[in-house]
Amino acid sequence: MAGSAVFRTGKQRPAASPAGWSRTPRIAERHAHAARAIRESLHLQEAYTDYHTLSRIAQAQGDAQAAAEWAKKRDDLRAEFQRRAGGEGR
Repeated sequence: MAGSAVFRTGKQRPAASPAGWSRTPRIAERHAHAARAIRESLHLQEAYTDYHTLSRIAQAQGDAQAAAEWAKKRDDLRAEFQRRAGGEGR
């Protein structure tokens, strides 16, 4: 069934209209920034997932520089938490 999705209930959902697709990256980016702000304020390791999401969004938007910056931030945070978990710097 091209153009539709079937959920566990067996009901079909019509495919998203192309007109709504242009808003999707902006909405996703807004939500990713909100999640990032919360996780950063709480100093949570999981903030790296928001950096990864923002990197992917930037890639999809054709912004290679922003994608690389978010990817570096993601990798730096993961390395920092791995370093702390390993006990280095004590």
